[in-house]
Amino acid sequence: MYLLQLSTALVVGTSLMCVVVSEASSPPETNTCSVVSCGIPGLPGRDGRDGTKGEKGDQGVGLKGHQGSPGKAGPPGLLGIQGPPGEKGQKGETAATDATQNEVTALENKLQALQAEFNKYKNVVLLQGLTVRQKTFFSTRRQDTFANGRALCAKAEAALACPKNAAENAALHELTKRDAKLAFLDITDIQTEGRFVYANGAPVSYTNWKEGEPNDAHRSEDCVTVLAENGQWNDLHCTDAFQKQLDALENKFQALQAQFNICKKAVLLQGLRVGQKTFISTPQHETFTNGRAQCVKAGGTLASPKNVSENSVLRELAGKASMFAFIDLTDIQTEGRFVYSNGVPVSYTNWKGGEPNNVNGIEDCVIISPENGQWNDFLLGQMFLNSTEARGKIFVTNGAEGNYQVSRDTCSHLGLQIASPRNDEENKAVHKLAEKFGKKAFLGMNDQKTEGVFKHLNGNRMEYSKWAPKEPHGKDEDCIEIYMDGNWNDISCSVNRLIMCEF
Repeated sequence: MYLLQLSTALVVGTSLMCVVVSEASSPPETNTCSVVSCGIPGLPGRDGRDGTKGEKGDQGVGLKGHQGSPGKAGPPGLLGIQGPPGEKGQKGETAATDATQNEVTALENKLQALQAEFNKYKNVVLLQGLTVRQKTFFSTRRQDTFANGRALCAKAEAALACPKNAAENAALHELTKRDAKLAFLDITDIQTEGRFVYANGAPVSYTNWKEGEPNDAHRSEDCVTVLAENGQWNDLHCTDAFQKQLDALENKFQALQAQFNICKKAVLLQGLRVGQKTFISTPQHETFTNGRAQCVKAGGTLASPKNVSENSVLRELAGKASMFAFIDLTDIQTEGRFVYSNGVPVSYTNWKGGEPNNVNGIEDCVIISPENGQWNDFLLGQMFLNSTEARGKIFVTNGAEGNYQVSRDTCSHLGLQIASPRNDEENKAVHKLAEKFGKKAFLGMNDQKTEGVFKHLNGNRMEYSKWAPKEPHGKDEDCIEIYMDGNWNDISCSVNRLIMCEF
């Protein structure tokens, strides 16, 4: 390596000063000279032979040349002797990357979540079942053949139950009592009649046969069931349990069908039929929204008459109950545009004169009069009302009671006013409604401003009255109630009476 570098330095060095040095052992020839000076110079002669190589001269004095470029690599040297082992280095850093660590953490989290989910379902199974030592028995509540039941249990990585002691049998008995059903055990004598074995072929080590069992009835009872009533065993056809359950269900269905038919006939007798529609009245007092919901829950809809015949039937039903009834029409979306529940505009109407009038801007529903079948717009949130009608005036109540001021406020909140009969016909209508509830009712007139001078709420004096004998007579009795016989009595305004409104 060093020689190569030195050789290169000589080749590319700066210009060298050279001298020719003769051999020291050869003295100079006397018949020779360095210059020939006679005659005209002849042609150059041939080069002489190379002389013997002279001794190496002294190193020149000139400047050393620049180092030359590296030469070609020489052939590889012989393999050297292996040196002694070095000292042990320091421990390197862990090779795992952040991404790998994140993946490990994510998998651990998934494992924890799966374990939690497993524990939840496991706890549910354990709650539903009964555990005896290391076994947990639970019922699928499904009804099927022996073969299908065994396959279902195997699919769930379990086995069809086979109690091997009294405790396990008691647990199975408890489960069958809960379901009130027979349950197959994983015991059969399919291979050898009378020799009952487990699924693995081992003979049964515990039995709890009912007296007289097994009897192999009809020579076809190869499976075993545990009875719900006492936990004892009975041999049975391997498909009979399922068939018996089906038979029991069929019997229940037929019984229910008979009850349904009776109920249906009773409903039809109570209702009235027009074409394909049957209209039925309920005695309940409800708001429009609740009434609609109850009809849907019963598999029907709130009534919406679409012709004269249907409206006449609704009037008859309302008349029987002496109640106004909601019909399935509203103008909730657009004031004055009444539509059915499906949003279609009404195709038939039977409005009372002057209706709909949207009193106080809050009447979005429709009620039908029990007196004449005419319609009136009414408040959405108010209940079905018991009612009577006289000369176009309608008197209503829901049976609630209150003092005079509460009665006024209640009626006012409904956009109505407290009942104030102005003639004998109206008084009979009020009397009829009060009599239905067996309660005395407040009337709207009073003498709170001037003792003995009874006036209507608008300040007008009464032109009609129906005082009972010797009435009015009380000094501190400023309000009026109607008796069960239709006569009037003055009474304190602080007592509670039936709240009755009119519109």
